[in-house]
Amino acid sequence: MKCRFCGEPAGFMKRQHPECLEACQRGKEYIQHCIDQIYDSRDCMNIDEVIAHTASHRHIPNKVLKALLTECWLGKAEEALADGVITEDEISILGQMVSALGLESDRIWKSKPGKRILEYGGQAILDTVYQAMQQGNTKNIKEQVQRVSRLYGFSDSRSRKFVIKAWRFCIDKSLEDGVISKEEEKSLDDLIAAFEITQDDDETYMTKIVKSLVLRDVLNGEVNKRVEIMNDLPVILQRGEISLWLFSSVEYYEDRKRRQYSGGSSGISFRVAKGVYVRTGAFKGIAVDTTETVYVGTGMLLVTNKNLFWISPNKVVKIQVKKMIAITPTDDGVIVQKDGVTAKPQYFKTRDAWFTYNLISNLHLLPCR
Repeated sequence: MKCRFCGEPAGFMKRQHPECLEACQRGKEYIQHCIDQIYDSRDCMNIDEVIAHTASHRHIPNKVLKALLTECWLGKAEEALADGVITEDEISILGQMVSALGLESDRIWKSKPGKRILEYGGQAILDTVYQAMQQGNTKNIKEQVQRVSRLYGFSDSRSRKFVIKAWRFCIDKSLEDGVISKEEEKSLDDLIAAFEITQDDDETYMTKIVKSLVLRDVLNGEVNKRVEIMNDLPVILQRGEISLWLFSSVEYYEDRKRRQYSGGSSGISFRVAKGVYVRTGAFKGIAVDTTETVYVGTGMLLVTNKNLFWISPNKVVKIQVKKMIAITPTDDGVIVQKDGVTAKPQYFKTRDAWFTYNLISNLHLLPCR
């Protein structure tokens, strides 16, 4: 059989030369020593050349070498994480080592210490983005994030994932008071522009931003066109009427009266002659009126500065803002009450009660109603 280290004949039923095994072990110890040195000195120097030369002359198999280098990196990562705080120079050298040792980054980041370092890196990006937004210093935010990403050795795709997470965090923080301020809007715009964030990255959070800006406009008595409606709607807007929001899949309900009679009787019939019967005592009873909420259909709810339009394939309902006298929030929508003796409550199930209520209930603040 051939020696698994040097490839030369090792003898009958032997897989290795004793001297080759010893050389391999000494080579592994030397590589471990070199890695300790570069970690302590925070300088990878020419470690890749040293490793290649040692592995060749000490007959270290490629598979054994890869396992050794991975083990060394994981050991240093655990050492850096032992005190619960990882410093910039520790992160820097660990990142350099991944490249210098030729390690598989996917395997490294999926390891236990790798995942912990990812958490630190993600938090570092989040802190960088949020602090820049708090200070109103987002003009060079991309460069700041790139510096952190380089420090942790993140790929562009991994770095972007953390940026999107940080962007969501900033939006949530901005919305804690319900409305995004103009300063916060500018900072978020800078983030979107710097990292080219689109609706495809997170449509839900993009919608949150626009909803907040629409509410801010309404509360400030401003009529701005924040949404572009691509559908052709079967309604004609008045001069100066601006579409503020379009809700989709809105269920519409109305209250309707139903009359029933209670206590009625068909009376008694008896025969007075062949083929002739007389019925006596028949009466309808007492009329009882009941009101029930009836599902009308599902459609779109268009909110403008002057009207509400509920639009379905079979029906269009229009409510003038100036005729609304009460808006009541429900768990999943609002109830609108118009002025008028015969006007009945109208129920709109938008599945976003907070935004629907705050938008519609403040329409009276807008000019030119």
